[in-house]
Amino acid sequence: MSDRILKDLEHHFASRLRMQISDIASTCKAADIDNSETVGIVISALVYELIRAAFVLQMDEDRFLQMCEIAYRSMIGHVQREYDR
Repeated sequence: MSDRILKDLEHHFASRLRMQISDIASTCKAADIDNSETVGIVISALVYELIRAAFVLQMDEDRFLQMCEIAYRSMIGHVQREYDR
């Protein structure tokens, strides 16, 4: 698959995730749910789905954790720059 298609899929997926997280945050705010509980809901759901995907794709725990570490290290700079603006 071409790099362009993969980047488009990644962007589309990230946009949908951001929209879902924003909707959850708005709903929790309207329901006067504490921010830490809201973050807990989001993290729990995301991690569950990541683990579920890893299981379905037959990825073992060591490889899953390695992929998480790689993703964190490759993305943390982008996140820091985004919020330093």
